[in-house]
Amino acid sequence: MNEAAAFHSNDYPYIDPVDSRHLLFRFRLAREDDSARVYVHYGNKYLFQNKRHRFELGKKYLTGRFAYYEGVVELDDQRVGYVFEIAEENGKKHYFSQNGLVDEYSFFDSYKDYLQFPYVHDSDCINAPSWVEQAVFYQIFPDRFRRMDFAKDDDYIDMKWGSRPTRMNHAGGDIKGIIASLDYLSGLGINAIYLTPIFTSPSNHKYDTVDYLRIDPQFGTEDDLKELIGQMHARGMRLVLDAVYNHMSFFAPPFQDVVTKGRQSPYEGWFMLREGKPDFRKRNYETFSTAAYMPKIDVDNQEAEAYLRKVTIHYLKLGIDGWRLDVGDEISHRFWRRLHDEVKAKFPNTILLGENWHFGPSFLRGDEFDGMMNYPFYYLAVDYLAERRISAAEASSRLNEIYLFYRKKATKMMLNLLDSHDTARFLTVAKDNVDALECGLALMFFHPGMSCIYYGTEIPMEGGLDPDCRRCFPYEKALAGSSHQELLKKLIALRKTIPLSEGDYSAHEENGLLVIHRRAGKKALTLRINATDEVVPFAGGAIVSYRAQGGSISPFGFVISES
Repeated sequence: MNEAAAFHSNDYPYIDPVDSRHLLFRFRLAREDDSARVYVHYGNKYLFQNKRHRFELGKKYLTGRFAYYEGVVELDDQRVGYVFEIAEENGKKHYFSQNGLVDEYSFFDSYKDYLQFPYVHDSDCINAPSWVEQAVFYQIFPDRFRRMDFAKDDDYIDMKWGSRPTRMNHAGGDIKGIIASLDYLSGLGINAIYLTPIFTSPSNHKYDTVDYLRIDPQFGTEDDLKELIGQMHARGMRLVLDAVYNHMSFFAPPFQDVVTKGRQSPYEGWFMLREGKPDFRKRNYETFSTAAYMPKIDVDNQEAEAYLRKVTIHYLKLGIDGWRLDVGDEISHRFWRRLHDEVKAKFPNTILLGENWHFGPSFLRGDEFDGMMNYPFYYLAVDYLAERRISAAEASSRLNEIYLFYRKKATKMMLNLLDSHDTARFLTVAKDNVDALECGLALMFFHPGMSCIYYGTEIPMEGGLDPDCRRCFPYEKALAGSSHQELLKKLIALRKTIPLSEGDYSAHEENGLLVIHRRAGKKALTLRINATDEVVPFAGGAIVSYRAQGGSISPFGFVISES
C-alpha cells in the first residue's frame, strides 16, 4: 500500500457536521489502493476506549492520483473520538490516528492519539437557504438586456441597440425592461436572477460605484427595484444583487474628499494611500487590479465597514434575496465574518456568493460566504467540451476534485456557470459548436450547486472577450423560440428534481464517455456525454437525450437516463 497517500485531517472538508447528529467522514488512499476497504471507529470521546461504533465508508470518488472514501454516521453523542481502519485485499490491516498510519493499534491506549471532533455545535453546521437547492439563475447585464423606460433621460445612450459594443458604450437597458421580461424568463424555468451592479456609476458596467444607496437613473429608481422584487416574488423567483465592496469609483464623494483634503479628510482611513493626496496619474493608492479609477476600500476601517454594512442591510430590507460579492477573495476574512453574522441574524434565508476565480476553501467554512462563482467548473467545461484539451477520464477526475474541495452543503451553493460578463461566450470559445454548448449545459445542470445561465445563452448568443461578451439581448428573437430553448427547458425542469437538487454525486469515465451519477435514496439519474469523434454505444433508455438514438451516442451528444 502507498502509505504516503493515506490521509485524513480532522478539519473541513475531511470531516463535516451535516447537522448536530450526523457527521461526514472522508478518507484518502492512493488510487492504486482503491480495492481496500475503509472503516471508521467512532464514539463518545470520553468512552472511546471501551465503547465505539464501526462503520464502513464507501469508495465514492476517483481522481488522477487518489481514491476517496466517504460516509455519514449518526451520532449518539456530540463529543466525537475516531480512528480509521484500512483493510487490504490481502488481509493486511492498517490504522490511522492522530499519529498517522500504523499496522497495529491499541484502542485501550487510544486516549493518547485518537482523532477528535471535540463537539458538534449547531452553529458550526451550514444551514443553506431553503430555496437554493432548486435554484436556476439567469445573469443579466442590465444595460444590454432590454429597455422599457422610454420616459427617462437617454442622452447617455451612444450606441444603436444590437450593434457591437465598446468598453464605453451605453445601450439603454433598464430595470423596467427586466420586469417586462419576467414571464419570458419564468417560462424557461428560471427562478432566480443575478444582476450586475445597478448603483450610480459613470460606466456601463457599474463596477465603479459612486453612490451605493442610489439606483443609477440609467436603470431606474428604487421604486423600480421594489417593483422588480415584488413581481419576482409573486412568481416564486429570487433576486441577487452585486455588491462591489473591494473598491469604489474615483469620483465617489468619499474619495473625492480625500483627493481634495488629503490626510485631513475624514474619509482618509477608508482608502489605502501610500503618500500625500491621491494622484490619478501616479496611482499612489491601492486599486482594483491596475485600474486607477477604482480605488480600493480599507474594509477594516470602522467607518467604512459600517457604511458597507448599512448598504447591505438596506437592500435586504427592500426584499432582495442575496448578494454576489465582487472580488470577494481580496477582502479580509474579518470583514466577511462580521457581515455574515449580521446578515444571517436578520435575514437567515439570504445567500452570500463570493467571486473567486480559483479554489477558495478558507471563505467557505460556514461563517463567510455561502458559496462562490464556480470558475474551476467553468475552466473544466471549457477544457473538456469547448477546447477539447482533456479526455473524459481527466474531466471526471477534475470534477471529483472540484466536488471534494468544499464542505458538503457549501457545494450546493456554488454558482455553476459556462460563461459570464467577464468571459468570452462559451459558444464562441467552442468555435460555434452548438452541440458542445448543449453538452455543457447538461454537464452544468448535473453538477451539484446552483446553475447559472448568462443572458442570451438560450438563443444562443455569441461573443468574444469583454466587451464583446456584453452584446445586446435580441428579445424578439428569444420570444420566437427554438429547439435549443426547448432542450434547455427540459434540462431546467430535470435540474429541479430530487436526484439533481439533493442527490449524492460521483463522476467517472466509461468507454470514452464522461459519466455522472446523482442519487437520492431510491431515485437516481445518470448523464453520459460523448466528446469523442466516435459514435459510442450505451445500454439503457433515455429520459432526455441529444444526438443519441438506437443505443448509441453521436459525437457531442448526451443521454440522461434513470438508473
